[in-house]
Amino acid sequence: MEGQGPVQALQQVLERAVAGRVPDVHVEPDEAGWRVQFRREGRLWRVTTWNGRMGQEIVRRVKLLSRMDIAEKRIPQDGQLQLPVGGNVCHMRVATLPTVKGERLVIRIHHVRTGEDPSESDFGDDPVWRRWLAWTESAHGLLLIAGPTGSGKTTSLYRVVRRWAAEHRCVVTLEDPVEQHVEGVHQVEVQTGRGWTYRRLLPACLRQDPNAVAIGEIRDEDAARAAVQAALAGCLVVATVHGAGPAEVWSRFRQWGVPEGELESTLLAILSQRLVGRLCSHCRRRSGTVRGSGGQAGFAWTAIGCDACQGRGIAGVLPLFHLSEQGRDRPWSSSPDWEESAWPRMIKGELGEPWCESLVGGMASVSMATASVGAEER
Repeated sequence: MEGQGPVQALQQVLERAVAGRVPDVHVEPDEAGWRVQFRREGRLWRVTTWNGRMGQEIVRRVKLLSRMDIAEKRIPQDGQLQLPVGGNVCHMRVATLPTVKGERLVIRIHHVRTGEDPSESDFGDDPVWRRWLAWTESAHGLLLIAGPTGSGKTTSLYRVVRRWAAEHRCVVTLEDPVEQHVEGVHQVEVQTGRGWTYRRLLPACLRQDPNAVAIGEIRDEDAARAAVQAALAGCLVVATVHGAGPAEVWSRFRQWGVPEGELESTLLAILSQRLVGRLCSHCRRRSGTVRGSGGQAGFAWTAIGCDACQGRGIAGVLPLFHLSEQGRDRPWSSSPDWEESAWPRMIKGELGEPWCESLVGGMASVSMATASVGAEER
């Protein structure tokens, strides 16, 4: 990017990110200057570097546009901005983190939807996802989407919200902050500093006669109690929560002080999910054997990298789902249907998950799937 100014350098990076539908842009200082990385398929890929002065000017500009304190470099800050990129106005969330080498910056891009998402068929064809959608037709109760950071929880939440909106339902969301704007949905931003907490906003939302309420993320006692109270009031509530699976989710709600009886009576289902890189169809190769969901042997696959996938060996992501359901898996408190250690067993086809067929069919590799759930392949 020699000869470019900060404005042009930033614009070029953002245009590349938008064109490639990159969810996150990482800008981080190092000894030689600044490196810029894109998160693709759960991994970070370096795309360019900036010299020290260029990087500082760009970070300063991003902070200014995001309405942050540009003089404050000692504490983390969060902000939002809108910029024209690729012919559209893109909404972005920005977060800074002071490190020993300087301020680190992450820009999360909320991409404009242009028709059907490339991965829409992955969701629609998955039998676990279809079972989950059946729960979203319930009249009342609590539905949770669980997973670690970067597992696609927010994407799944917005798919449900858009589905409700398309069915002409009255949907209200409580978000901190609003991440994507959805036409026909009444989105409310939680602002704790102004006293607009989940617990204070929820009664006002319920007075709007909603068919359903979506909560962006349950991360504290206030949000947890608000979600359960809304379900007890006869509303259908869907929310995301950080957690590996049902056992951890249950434990967190109990730590937040939610009475066990209230949780038992409202919790309908927990969708646990992960994302794994989809193997490039142009360079994938057979590399061994693996069992499918029916126990039959099939081929394991890997990808060596080619021009089509820019040497990465992966092209897009594949969602892995597991659904814990009321009636089938209750009581939640005493016998959650599976523990976090079950993920590696499912990847090897031992628990009969439908997406094991994706491993047999060459859409993903066992080693990558194992890495995505944080377990060592045995």
